[in-house]
Amino acid sequence: MKLKVQLTKEDLFKYSLFNLTHSKSVLMIYVLSIFLLFLALWGFTQGESFSQIIWALYLPFASFIVVPILIVLKITFLYKKEKDRFFYKNYELNKEGVRISNDYFDSTIKWSFIKKVRETKHAFLLFIDKKQAHMIPFHSFQDKKQKEELRKMFKEVLEKDQLILQ
Repeated sequence: MKLKVQLTKEDLFKYSLFNLTHSKSVLMIYVLSIFLLFLALWGFTQGESFSQIIWALYLPFASFIVVPILIVLKITFLYKKEKDRFFYKNYELNKEGVRISNDYFDSTIKWSFIKKVRETKHAFLLFIDKKQAHMIPFHSFQDKKQKEELRKMFKEVLEKDQLILQ
């Protein structure tokens, strides 16, 4: 199966949001942030000084506001700077593996090196390790039949525990 993929800024935002909501370390930071938020509110009711409350609110503020803003800025800058180099890809998927190419590179990944394939609401993610994934957005498919064919191929070439399909 051959696919031409053009990653958009929206695809990158959705992937970043997926990472933020599915990363254990990020979830721990959010839990800690919520705890510190409640601690700051409790300190406010107990008459703590204003500076102590501000320090307790720093991590929740940074994790819920600053981090998403930095992600948006980074993606926008990267997309403007490297649009032609990284965001146009040709995928060729067959029983042997996945061939990914564009004008700058040509690489083949055997199915044995794919750690996991996960289907989100917007794309198939082919993980080559815990953090790095190749994205095939659903808007790249010509029709639903092509998407179903790819899903079927994943089931044929990968183990059941490597698949998280919807």
